[in-house]
Amino acid sequence: MNEISVPRSKAQGIARFSNLSQKEVTIPAGTVVSTNTDPPVSFITLHETLLPPGVDEFVDIPVEAAHPGAAGNVAADSIAVLDGQLGLLVTVTNPNLMKGGTESKVTGATDSDRAKLRAVAEDNLRREAESRLKAQISPGDLFLSDSFELIQVIEESYDPTAGKPGKQLKLNMQIEFSAR
Repeated sequence: MNEISVPRSKAQGIARFSNLSQKEVTIPAGTVVSTNTDPPVSFITLHETLLPPGVDEFVDIPVEAAHPGAAGNVAADSIAVLDGQLGLLVTVTNPNLMKGGTESKVTGATDSDRAKLRAVAEDNLRREAESRLKAQISPGDLFLSDSFELIQVIEESYDPTAGKPGKQLKLNMQIEFSAR
């Protein structure tokens, strides 16, 4: 087990909505805005706000990252995407940086730990399946070891799951093998 980063807190800041119309626009609580990066970083408005009528009128609305972690800490003017019908009436940006998204260092399994455990488990299951198949064939039959192959992984689940802390990694695995 190694140290892994686990998202802890969500980044927060202000999203500025500017009116593109002469009408008053309601910005509902829960409106999703995002960066135009790949992958996008999404933020959610924390309360409903009325945007005054008139082109270039604006309101600043508190937003919070949709997911915890440092990925929500984005630079000023990074938010630019507002999906749906609302995007036809207003624009959005963040005049200041979004901050406060943090990670915690905890003991947990890395992808490398999972890969090593999977390889060991698969090898053990392969040996056990081969031994059982050899024990089942009659004395006059021939086991063709080069025909022994993994057909499919029926189940593969880890505890704890990826990105979760834990001092011990467990794997539940069921594999189907075939041989002639």
